[in-house]
Amino acid sequence: MLFIRKEVVGNFKQNVDLYLKLYNRGYVNKLPSYIKISTKTYIKNKGYIFYGLWGKKFVLIKVSRVKRKLIGFALLLFLWELLLAILIIFIVYVSLKRIFKRQKYTDQFLKFILVSISHKLGNFLSAQKVNLELANMDDGSKRRLSYALDEMEEDFKVVSSTIRSMTSDNEKLSFVNVVEELKKVLDGFSFKDKKLDLQIYLDGYLVYINPTDLRIVLSELATNAFKYSFSNISVIAEKYKKGVKIVFINDVKNVSKGSGIGLSIVEFLCKKNNWIITKKIYGNVFEITFVLVS
Repeated sequence: MLFIRKEVVGNFKQNVDLYLKLYNRGYVNKLPSYIKISTKTYIKNKGYIFYGLWGKKFVLIKVSRVKRKLIGFALLLFLWELLLAILIIFIVYVSLKRIFKRQKYTDQFLKFILVSISHKLGNFLSAQKVNLELANMDDGSKRRLSYALDEMEEDFKVVSSTIRSMTSDNEKLSFVNVVEELKKVLDGFSFKDKKLDLQIYLDGYLVYINPTDLRIVLSELATNAFKYSFSNISVIAEKYKKGVKIVFINDVKNVSKGSGIGLSIVEFLCKKNNWIITKKIYGNVFEITFVLVS
């Protein structure tokens, strides 16, 4: 726009200078209406400004012509820019719509594959348990194989429940009473041969989070503490800044560590929701701290 303004003004000045030279030499008897020669620096007609001296007289020019050209160009430039912006927005909209649509179909296909695989794995485990009952082997081998299958079945249940939660579109956030959810999870375990020390230092505190992901995390942390503890389990829930901190502490009995799928899923869900999960081992004590904020 500045470049066009400079060019238009420059051409206008050249035009005025040319007419003045031709008028001065007698080649032109009358000047254009936008050029006036006066003995005063102003004339009655509005829109004229002082341009320069012509002998002892003043040359006045009317700049409305230049203004009209600049306004016309600015309007045309604005319309072209507007059309270009609308076209670019439309292209981006169509492209994003196609990408999101393709992503939606891809997600649905992957979810379908995961569900199919989980059903196949479940059927496989059931068949292997039946084969184990019919197998001709000593009791020690049966117990070891049975334990391995039980571990695999537990991991399958964890993965299967996580897949179901992901395929049921439970992504909506809502206000959740974390203490109530924690108590519901712990009520599902039997602590006849183990001691549970539940310490709650907050009540009725609501956090705006994904309730499905929270239930999976709490269930896996409680399962991990219950499964690998020898006798004592401590669960501490307290307020932490704008959220809640829950600590699971348990002693560790001498058993195999398992596959770690449960804690891997917990870490994945925590990363997804911007929650914090830390693990600490000291002596025969295992401690997991889970922090969630709105």
